[in-house]
Amino acid sequence: MNYDLRFLLTTAAWSALSIGLLSCGNKQGPSPTVSIQSTFPSGEEPLVAGDSLALEVIVRAQGLSGPSQVGMVVQSADGKILGGCEPISISNGVLTRLAATISVPDTTTVRVFTPMYFGNSDKTDVLDIRSFKVVGKRAKE
Repeated sequence: MNYDLRFLLTTAAWSALSIGLLSCGNKQGPSPTVSIQSTFPSGEEPLVAGDSLALEVIVRAQGLSGPSQVGMVVQSADGKILGGCEPISISNGVLTRLAATISVPDTTTVRVFTPMYFGNSDKTDVLDIRSFKVVGKRAKE
């Protein structure tokens, strides 16, 4: 084996060992996440402006290390809050149902946010989002 190849292999081995040792010192668990598992309606069909909509979202949280809550916020494309539900307790891996009834506005999109809160905090950057397309109003019969 020539000197250059041996040097490269030795350097690569030491680098890998150093990275491995540094990551072993990191005892912090996975970052908490919340994910929307399903929605009703599914979002495959567009919403119709003017309709009343009973919206249901099933979420699951992972990586929690203490008391946590998840809520739901429903917004129009321009950011106007249409409805939602207050935060409720959530546990690691447990499916949790959130529900709200809204009147679908004349907009292009309705967005559903599921923010997760830790402890007594009212701020978060952990959330999941789903968007629903909105079409014009139904024809009058």
